[in-house]
Amino acid sequence: MKKIQFTFLQGFLLSLVLIGLVAGPLAQGTTGSILGVVQDQSQAVLPGVTVTATSIETNQSRTAISDDEGRYRLALLPVGPYEVQAELTGFSTEVRRPISLTIGSEAVVNFTLGIGGLTERVVVTGEAPLVETSSAVTAGLVDDKKIRDLPLNGRDFVQLALLQAGVVTSTKILRSQAGNSGIPLSLAGTRVHQTTFLLDGTDIRGSRGTVPAGVGGAVSGVESVKEFKVITGAFSAEYGRFTGGVITAVTKSGTNQLHGSIYEFHRNSALDARNFFDRDPTNPTERSDVPAFKRNQFGFSIGGPIVPNKTFFFGSFEGLRERLSETVISNVPSLAARAGQHVAGFFPPPGPPRPVPVSPDMQPYIDLIPLPNEPDTGNDGIARFFSVEDQPTNQELFNIRIDHELSDSDSFFGRYTLDQSDKQLFESHQTDLFFEYRYQYLTLSERHIFSPNVINEVRFGFTRSKANQNGMEKIPIDPAIRFTKQDPPLLGRFFSPYAPFGNFLGLTQVPNNWSYSDDLSWTRGSHFFKIGVHWTRMHFNGKVDVRTNGLYVFSSVAEFLLGRPLFFDAFATPMATTGIRENIIGLYFQDDWKFSPRLTLNMGLRYEFITSPIEVGTGESVGFPEIEGRIANLVSINDSEQHLGNPFFENPSLKNFSPRIGFAWDPFGNGKTSLRGGYGLFFDQLTTYLFGSAQSFNPPFQVRVRNFRTFGPFSTFPPIGPGNDPFEGASAEPNLWAMGDVKQPYIMQYSLTLQQEIMPNTVVTLAYQGSQGRKLPRLTNDINLAVPERYDASQHPNGPGPEHNGRTYFPFCSAYAAGGSCVSRVSLPARNLNFSTVRMELWDGNSNYNAFRIGLARRFSAGLQFQVAYNFSRAIDESSNTGHSDANGGRGENSAWSVVDPDDKSTMRGLSSNHVAQTFSANFTYELPFNPPGAIRHFLGGWQVNGIITAATGPATSFSIDLDRAQSGQGSTSQRPELVPGTSNNPVLHDGREPEEYYDVSNFVLPEEGFFGNVGRNTLIAPGIITFDFGLSKSFKMTEQASIQFRAEFFNIFNRANFTLPAMNVWDSGPTRDSTAGEILTTTTTSRQIQFALKILF
Repeated sequence: MKKIQFTFLQGFLLSLVLIGLVAGPLAQGTTGSILGVVQDQSQAVLPGVTVTATSIETNQSRTAISDDEGRYRLALLPVGPYEVQAELTGFSTEVRRPISLTIGSEAVVNFTLGIGGLTERVVVTGEAPLVETSSAVTAGLVDDKKIRDLPLNGRDFVQLALLQAGVVTSTKILRSQAGNSGIPLSLAGTRVHQTTFLLDGTDIRGSRGTVPAGVGGAVSGVESVKEFKVITGAFSAEYGRFTGGVITAVTKSGTNQLHGSIYEFHRNSALDARNFFDRDPTNPTERSDVPAFKRNQFGFSIGGPIVPNKTFFFGSFEGLRERLSETVISNVPSLAARAGQHVAGFFPPPGPPRPVPVSPDMQPYIDLIPLPNEPDTGNDGIARFFSVEDQPTNQELFNIRIDHELSDSDSFFGRYTLDQSDKQLFESHQTDLFFEYRYQYLTLSERHIFSPNVINEVRFGFTRSKANQNGMEKIPIDPAIRFTKQDPPLLGRFFSPYAPFGNFLGLTQVPNNWSYSDDLSWTRGSHFFKIGVHWTRMHFNGKVDVRTNGLYVFSSVAEFLLGRPLFFDAFATPMATTGIRENIIGLYFQDDWKFSPRLTLNMGLRYEFITSPIEVGTGESVGFPEIEGRIANLVSINDSEQHLGNPFFENPSLKNFSPRIGFAWDPFGNGKTSLRGGYGLFFDQLTTYLFGSAQSFNPPFQVRVRNFRTFGPFSTFPPIGPGNDPFEGASAEPNLWAMGDVKQPYIMQYSLTLQQEIMPNTVVTLAYQGSQGRKLPRLTNDINLAVPERYDASQHPNGPGPEHNGRTYFPFCSAYAAGGSCVSRVSLPARNLNFSTVRMELWDGNSNYNAFRIGLARRFSAGLQFQVAYNFSRAIDESSNTGHSDANGGRGENSAWSVVDPDDKSTMRGLSSNHVAQTFSANFTYELPFNPPGAIRHFLGGWQVNGIITAATGPATSFSIDLDRAQSGQGSTSQRPELVPGTSNNPVLHDGREPEEYYDVSNFVLPEEGFFGNVGRNTLIAPGIITFDFGLSKSFKMTEQASIQFRAEFFNIFNRANFTLPAMNVWDSGPTRDSTAGEILTTTTTSRQIQFALKILF
């Protein structure tokens, strides 16, 4: 069957090439169009008018002839300012300038010609109307001036996407973080991996489907990016691959004038305010000085002609050197706990409190944990250690672009980008993480004009994103106390109520993607047709050394001190490198039909399929593990063995037909009002990262060993102590990450938008947007549980009361004593004894999103531009991420880790982790109107102020308990607490002003043993944010062509403390609440930071 599919694919692709139906879903992402109608002064249409658009920057021109209805269209024009001229014998020539053509835009330029000679020129200055009257698309533009002038913390231009309504990110991770994902953006309620990121038409997303960034967490390139557009809905059939929105950026190109910049942006700790949690490590009760910090971003850009009017170049370089120190607050053993004076009750079974001695086997590890430097505040065995940790970052970004006009009918451009960076990041007090990334992006494009009405564009793209992540020990560690004897020779990991201990994860990923597209556009009468095909070849090569050095999990302070782990977990062999290969082929047809002068219909159909992914080591289709040469899949949790056969052979993407329909209505015909609406069906790509991750946790790529303690009296197995090897005497367990019955995820999107020009260059927008997702993937944690029943109080004398009737119950107790305590416990077997841990990717997720938006925007005119956007929305789903790691910040927001009942999907339905109910953003640029005469102008003239204001409510999250209270056998999975009847499930205290006590945790109690807690998913709303970034600049003119610009930028100018998620674990393993529950120890945005910059512009 695989051979038949391959042959069909080869023939299908070959036929497309031979026929020449080549077009790309990405072509619109780099160009725009100028269109309109030509009339005489009596309103009669004029056919045969020659309309010429000439680039003001390069002097290159394109011509079109108006048809019998007076219509003309100049399609696939490079972005930039144009002069548009209309001429016809017997009429005077009319010229409109400047017409700024932006990315993906359709500038409507209508002409009214008067009687006269061709030599009579009527020049009209002014831009095309701002109101969109020809497309249903919902989008926002970030132009060159905003990128260049607005204050950007870290000079990450993708931050400006958050200025658009409907774009949100988790407030937990607004601060730059190491990793190749950048700021995770959710567009219109979709998952963060579902957004397409295009640079000059080539998709450059990271391996996990997120915005690409260096290790500092920022997307560099402010000097090389001309503008970008954020498309959140109703986009046409040209776009595919993912169900979310599109961020499409275009780089700068050279012009007929030599121009460029040399710059240095500088920040240091002397200019910064203290963080809310900065403490003096020697006296944590006192505020400390600001931790050491120094940041320099420097570089240059230059562009100009190689051959005037014909060949142009643009190049840039940007370097970053950052030396950052941050205050880290860690939970460490208290002095009483170290001395064996900690008192705890053991649970289960219940027992009286008693002192907890420190095991001699644990002493070498406790000695590696720093002593607390804050007085003990409780009797839970936990104290705090304040430290300042260094986190150096280095980055270099290179970019070169060449544009060349081969002839009047052919033009070409090529661009190459290299981004390399490294960072050392705090992981624990014993180890650090070292990140090293190297990204390469290449785009080549050729455009051919067959006639003024038929244009073809061919594009080739290549991306390579290499990422390495390795642990490094920063203190001397005796090799004899390492958990395993495997490479790399690093100390393993402890998970406990204390701060992270040791090393956990090594990572290597090298995705390589090749893409080819060809875009054919044809203007015929009132129709503008686009036809095409797009092909992408994806290679995902990866290796994850997770838990190779071992992981011990302790569920309480007492168990940690006694050396009694809940379990030991490790991969017995270093992971083999996986190599996943797949192809994506998309075809589309789009017709933008000018049904009448006031109404445009946008109609399109896209067909896109993805070949079954192949693992190059075995040559077999994957999507689940390959074991002993057989394709293995767990069809049912009750299967006694892994089955030969692959549900992915029934390729769900072969039926991916995506209709798109929209309209744009200009009710009054004056271009100042529009009503637009659209609907589209969008299919999600089944990413190679998803399948690669699934494979990486299965044999033969890794063989896992896990040893659980037996229920009842604490066991000391696996042994902890110098020289012991937990692998000795242990056998590999049959773990499995299964893919289930693979379905094709899709989302239906719909929108309605009203726009009105309220004054010249100013538009107000009202919009509704909604979506519904179906068959979305969601990853469970261990589903190999004990077999539950529906509780019936009459069958359990003295047990939990009838208020629990009908709830899921694991019958761990065969007899209850008076008062409700269990006197006869039963060891419940897993429902499938052929396997240990079973995790499954299910394809049954649903999502729902509704949003109302208000926007007000003024195009830069008379020294002022501003934009205001407000979004009120609600996003609901059963899971907000695809795999085991949520790009929104990890365990606290990953619904797979906080199980209510894995057999009942409805218990997972709640607010999405991407839900942010309300967002408000505003930005402005204002050139101060000081222009005095004489020499004083050098001091009082040339000033400009800029600002960004952002406010948002907090994301949704959940409390958890770190013990198997249900006695289900989910030893490694957090569960949820029980809500006290009559109390709030979102109990924010003190109006959210006290981070040390943000939630009232007394509203939550432990569920009765045998039951899952009844608190729903994501019922808590975390703190929101308010920030104001302000910039002030002064330009000193040196010559007519050169100037020096001084900039002062103030990030979070009012120094507001915006808090991240509180500690969400309420219990460890005993009846006493975790003392840190509901407590906040970090901020999500920086304190006030000041940045100075000097730029030479020429």
